[in-house]
Amino acid sequence: MGKWFSKKVPTEDSRSPSATTTRSGDPSHDIGVYDTNYTKELLQTGKYSDLTISCQGRVFHVHRVIVCPQMQFVETAVRSRFKEAAESHIDLPADDPRIIDMVVSWCYSRDYSLEHEHDMFQLYMVADKYGIPGLKEHAYLEMLSWTDSRATSQDFPNTVEQIWREAPPHEKELRHKMVQLVANGHKSSREEDWKRILGDNPALAMEVLDEVAVIYSKLNSELEQAKKGEEEAKEAAKEQAKCKRCRKKRGAEKA
Repeated sequence: MGKWFSKKVPTEDSRSPSATTTRSGDPSHDIGVYDTNYTKELLQTGKYSDLTISCQGRVFHVHRVIVCPQMQFVETAVRSRFKEAAESHIDLPADDPRIIDMVVSWCYSRDYSLEHEHDMFQLYMVADKYGIPGLKEHAYLEMLSWTDSRATSQDFPNTVEQIWREAPPHEKELRHKMVQLVANGHKSSREEDWKRILGDNPALAMEVLDEVAVIYSKLNSELEQAKKGEEEAKEAAKEQAKCKRCRKKRGAEKA
Protein backbone atom coordinates (compact mmCIF):
# COMPACT_ATOMS: atom_id res chain seq x y z
CA MET A 1 0.00 0.00 0.00
CA GLY A 2 1.06 3.59 -0.52
CA LYS A 3 2.47 5.35 2.51
CA TRP A 4 -0.26 7.95 2.60
CA PHE A 5 -3.31 5.70 2.26
CA SER A 6 -4.96 3.50 4.83
CA LYS A 7 -5.06 -0.12 3.74
CA LYS A 8 -8.75 -0.59 4.37
CA VAL A 9 -11.36 1.70 2.89
CA PRO A 10 -14.69 1.66 4.78
CA THR A 11 -17.53 0.07 2.86
CA GLU A 12 -19.96 2.72 4.04
CA ASP A 13 -18.26 6.04 3.43
CA SER A 14 -20.32 8.92 4.74
CA ARG A 15 -18.39 11.30 2.50
CA SER A 16 -19.59 9.58 -0.63
CA PRO A 17 -23.01 7.87 -0.62
CA SER A 18 -22.45 6.78 -4.22
CA ALA A 19 -19.48 4.70 -3.11
CA THR A 20 -21.74 1.94 -1.81
CA THR A 21 -24.96 2.32 -3.76
CA THR A 22 -25.93 2.03 -7.39
CA ARG A 23 -26.75 5.04 -9.53
CA SER A 24 -30.43 4.34 -8.90
CA GLY A 25 -29.85 3.90 -5.18
CA ASP A 26 -31.16 0.32 -5.28
CA PRO A 27 -29.89 -1.30 -2.04
CA SER A 28 -30.17 -4.76 -3.59
CA HIS A 29 -27.02 -3.97 -5.55
CA ASP A 30 -25.14 -2.40 -2.65
CA ILE A 31 -21.87 -4.22 -1.98
CA GLY A 32 -22.69 -3.74 1.68
CA VAL A 33 -25.35 -6.47 1.47
CA TYR A 34 -22.58 -9.00 0.81
CA ASP A 35 -19.93 -10.35 3.14
CA THR A 36 -16.75 -8.78 1.75
CA ASN A 37 -14.78 -11.86 2.74
CA TYR A 38 -17.09 -13.84 0.49
CA THR A 39 -16.90 -11.40 -2.41
CA LYS A 40 -13.11 -11.32 -2.17
CA GLU A 41 -13.09 -15.11 -2.29
CA LEU A 42 -15.28 -15.03 -5.39
CA LEU A 43 -12.81 -12.69 -7.06
CA GLN A 44 -9.79 -14.74 -6.06
CA THR A 45 -11.25 -18.08 -7.14
CA GLY A 46 -13.39 -16.94 -10.06
CA LYS A 47 -16.19 -19.14 -8.75
CA TYR A 48 -19.56 -18.47 -10.44
CA SER A 49 -17.90 -15.89 -12.72
CA ASP A 50 -20.10 -14.94 -15.66
CA LEU A 51 -17.93 -12.21 -17.20
CA THR A 52 -14.24 -11.68 -17.93
CA ILE A 53 -12.37 -8.40 -18.20
CA SER A 54 -8.96 -8.45 -19.85
CA CYS A 55 -6.26 -5.79 -19.91
CA GLN A 56 -2.88 -6.29 -21.59
CA GLY A 57 -2.59 -9.97 -20.70
CA ARG A 58 -4.31 -9.78 -17.32
CA VAL A 59 -7.68 -11.50 -17.06
CA PHE A 60 -10.18 -10.82 -14.29
CA HIS A 61 -12.99 -13.31 -13.71
CA VAL A 62 -15.79 -11.15 -12.37
CA HIS A 63 -19.51 -11.31 -11.65
CA ARG A 64 -22.10 -9.12 -13.34
CA VAL A 65 -24.21 -8.79 -10.20
CA ILE A 66 -21.24 -7.14 -8.47
CA VAL A 67 -19.51 -5.08 -11.16
CA CYS A 68 -22.41 -3.93 -13.35
CA PRO A 69 -24.19 -1.84 -10.68
CA GLN A 70 -20.91 -0.09 -9.91
CA MET A 71 -19.38 0.35 -13.39
CA GLN A 72 -21.61 2.11 -15.89
CA PHE A 73 -19.37 1.18 -18.83
CA VAL A 74 -19.52 -2.54 -18.05
CA GLU A 75 -23.27 -2.45 -17.47
CA THR A 76 -23.82 -0.76 -20.83
CA ALA A 77 -21.49 -3.19 -22.60
CA VAL A 78 -23.16 -6.36 -21.33
CA ARG A 79 -26.61 -5.00 -22.17
CA SER A 80 -25.62 -4.10 -25.72
CA ARG A 81 -25.88 -6.18 -28.87
CA PHE A 82 -22.15 -6.04 -29.47
CA LYS A 83 -19.72 -8.92 -29.11
CA GLU A 84 -18.90 -7.99 -25.50
CA ALA A 85 -22.40 -9.05 -24.48
CA ALA A 86 -22.45 -12.14 -26.68
CA GLU A 87 -19.02 -13.36 -25.55
CA SER A 88 -19.31 -12.17 -21.93
CA HIS A 89 -15.89 -10.62 -22.33
CA ILE A 90 -14.66 -7.02 -22.21
CA ASP A 91 -11.17 -6.03 -23.32
CA LEU A 92 -9.56 -2.82 -22.06
CA PRO A 93 -6.34 -2.65 -24.11
CA ALA A 94 -5.59 1.03 -23.53
CA ASP A 95 -5.50 0.93 -19.74
CA ASP A 96 -2.82 0.08 -17.20
CA PRO A 97 -3.52 -3.42 -15.82
CA ARG A 98 -2.36 -2.30 -12.38
CA ILE A 99 -5.07 0.36 -12.30
CA ILE A 100 -7.74 -2.02 -13.57
CA ASP A 101 -6.71 -4.43 -10.83
CA MET A 102 -7.30 -1.64 -8.30
CA VAL A 103 -10.71 -0.93 -9.83
CA VAL A 104 -11.83 -4.55 -9.69
CA SER A 105 -10.52 -4.93 -6.16
CA TRP A 106 -12.45 -1.83 -5.12
CA CYS A 107 -15.68 -3.23 -6.55
CA TYR A 108 -15.32 -6.40 -4.50
CA SER A 109 -13.85 -5.20 -1.22
CA ARG A 110 -13.41 -1.40 -1.11
CA ASP A 111 -9.72 -2.21 -0.75
CA TYR A 112 -6.78 -2.14 -3.17
CA SER A 113 -2.99 -2.16 -3.36
CA LEU A 114 -1.34 1.11 -4.32
CA GLU A 115 2.20 0.82 -5.66
CA HIS A 116 2.92 4.45 -6.46
CA GLU A 117 1.44 7.71 -5.21
CA HIS A 118 0.76 9.03 -8.70
CA ASP A 119 -1.39 5.95 -9.40
CA MET A 120 -4.19 7.64 -7.45
CA PHE A 121 -4.66 10.19 -10.23
CA GLN A 122 -4.77 7.39 -12.81
CA LEU A 123 -7.33 5.60 -10.65
CA TYR A 124 -9.38 8.79 -10.57
CA MET A 125 -9.20 9.10 -14.36
CA VAL A 126 -10.24 5.49 -14.94
CA ALA A 127 -13.12 5.84 -12.47
CA ASP A 128 -14.32 8.87 -14.44
CA LYS A 129 -13.80 7.11 -17.76
CA TYR A 130 -15.82 4.02 -16.86
CA GLY A 131 -18.47 5.65 -14.71
CA ILE A 132 -17.60 4.55 -11.16
CA PRO A 133 -18.83 7.48 -9.05
CA GLY A 134 -17.99 6.05 -5.63
CA LEU A 135 -14.40 5.26 -6.57
CA LYS A 136 -14.01 8.58 -8.34
CA GLU A 137 -15.11 10.48 -5.23
CA HIS A 138 -12.80 8.42 -3.04
CA ALA A 139 -9.81 8.99 -5.34
CA TYR A 140 -10.59 12.71 -5.51
CA LEU A 141 -10.58 13.08 -1.72
CA GLU A 142 -7.37 11.09 -1.45
CA MET A 143 -5.70 13.32 -4.05
CA LEU A 144 -6.72 16.45 -2.16
CA SER A 145 -5.29 14.99 1.02
CA TRP A 146 -2.06 14.17 -0.77
CA THR A 147 -1.64 17.55 -2.46
CA ASP A 148 -2.21 19.37 0.83
CA SER A 149 0.36 17.25 2.66
CA ARG A 150 2.97 17.04 -0.09
CA ALA A 151 2.79 20.57 -1.52
CA THR A 152 6.41 21.31 -0.61
CA SER A 153 7.84 18.12 -2.08
CA GLN A 154 10.17 18.05 -5.08
CA ASP A 155 7.63 16.11 -7.18
CA PHE A 156 4.69 18.38 -6.46
CA PRO A 157 5.12 20.73 -9.47
CA ASN A 158 5.13 17.76 -11.84
CA THR A 159 2.01 16.38 -10.16
CA VAL A 160 0.23 19.70 -10.65
CA GLU A 161 1.23 19.75 -14.32
CA GLN A 162 0.04 16.18 -14.88
CA ILE A 163 -3.34 16.82 -13.28
CA TRP A 164 -3.76 20.12 -15.13
CA ARG A 165 -2.95 18.59 -18.52
CA GLU A 166 -4.72 15.24 -18.18
CA ALA A 167 -7.80 15.99 -16.08
CA PRO A 168 -10.90 16.24 -18.31
CA PRO A 169 -12.13 19.81 -18.94
CA HIS A 170 -15.32 19.12 -16.98
CA GLU A 171 -13.27 18.35 -13.84
CA LYS A 172 -13.20 22.03 -12.95
CA GLU A 173 -13.08 21.51 -9.18
CA LEU A 174 -9.95 19.37 -9.32
CA ARG A 175 -8.20 21.69 -11.77
CA HIS A 176 -9.11 24.74 -9.69
CA LYS A 177 -7.72 23.04 -6.60
CA MET A 178 -4.34 22.86 -8.35
CA VAL A 179 -4.59 26.55 -9.20
CA GLN A 180 -5.36 27.42 -5.57
CA LEU A 181 -2.41 25.42 -4.28
CA VAL A 182 0.01 27.23 -6.59
CA ALA A 183 -1.53 30.67 -6.00
CA ASN A 184 -1.39 30.25 -2.23
CA GLY A 185 2.37 29.97 -2.36
CA HIS A 186 2.96 26.23 -2.22
CA LYS A 187 6.45 25.87 -3.67
CA SER A 188 9.04 23.18 -3.95
CA SER A 189 12.68 23.93 -3.25
CA ARG A 190 13.25 24.05 -7.02
CA GLU A 191 11.50 27.24 -8.07
CA GLU A 192 12.71 26.80 -11.63
CA ASP A 193 10.25 23.90 -11.94
CA TRP A 194 7.36 26.29 -11.38
CA LYS A 195 8.75 28.74 -13.92
CA ARG A 196 9.02 25.99 -16.53
CA ILE A 197 5.56 24.55 -15.81
CA LEU A 198 3.81 27.91 -15.81
CA GLY A 199 5.71 28.88 -18.96
CA ASP A 200 4.68 25.65 -20.70
CA ASN A 201 1.05 26.01 -19.61
CA PRO A 202 -0.14 29.58 -20.31
CA ALA A 203 -3.75 28.77 -19.36
CA LEU A 204 -2.60 27.54 -15.96
CA ALA A 205 -0.45 30.65 -15.51
CA MET A 206 -3.41 32.91 -16.33
CA GLU A 207 -5.68 31.14 -13.85
CA VAL A 208 -2.99 31.35 -11.18
CA LEU A 209 -2.72 35.12 -11.77
CA ASP A 210 -6.50 35.46 -11.53
CA GLU A 211 -6.50 33.48 -8.29
CA VAL A 212 -3.68 35.61 -6.87
CA ALA A 213 -5.76 38.70 -7.69
CA VAL A 214 -8.71 37.22 -5.81
CA ILE A 215 -6.51 36.39 -2.83
CA TYR A 216 -5.00 39.90 -2.84
CA SER A 217 -8.44 41.51 -3.03
CA LYS A 218 -9.67 39.40 -0.12
CA LEU A 219 -6.61 40.18 2.00
CA ASN A 220 -6.88 43.88 1.19
CA SER A 221 -10.54 43.88 2.22
CA GLU A 222 -9.70 42.10 5.47
CA LEU A 223 -6.91 44.61 6.14
CA GLU A 224 -9.27 47.54 5.57
CA GLN A 225 -11.80 45.98 7.93
CA ALA A 226 -9.09 45.48 10.55
CA LYS A 227 -7.96 49.12 10.23
CA LYS A 228 -11.54 50.32 10.50
CA GLY A 229 -12.08 48.20 13.60
CA GLU A 230 -8.88 49.53 15.15
CA GLU A 231 -9.89 53.15 14.49
CA GLU A 232 -13.35 52.56 15.96
CA ALA A 233 -11.78 50.99 19.05
CA LYS A 234 -9.50 54.03 19.49
CA GLU A 235 -12.46 56.43 19.17
CA ALA A 236 -14.42 54.41 21.71
CA ALA A 237 -11.47 54.53 24.11
CA LYS A 238 -11.22 58.31 23.70
CA GLU A 239 -14.92 58.74 24.41
CA GLN A 240 -14.66 56.54 27.47
CA ALA A 241 -11.68 58.53 28.79
CA LYS A 242 -13.55 61.78 28.11
CA CYS A 243 -16.55 60.56 30.07
CA LYS A 244 -14.34 59.61 33.01
CA ARG A 245 -12.83 63.12 33.09
CA CYS A 246 -16.30 64.63 32.99
CA ARG A 247 -17.47 62.52 35.91
CA LYS A 248 -14.40 63.47 37.94
CA LYS A 249 -14.94 67.15 37.19
CA ARG A 250 -18.60 67.02 38.24
CA GLY A 251 -17.63 65.16 41.40
CA ALA A 252 -15.06 67.83 42.28
CA GLU A 253 -17.58 70.64 41.71
CA LYS A 254 -20.11 69.02 44.02
CA ALA A 255 -17.50 68.63 46.71
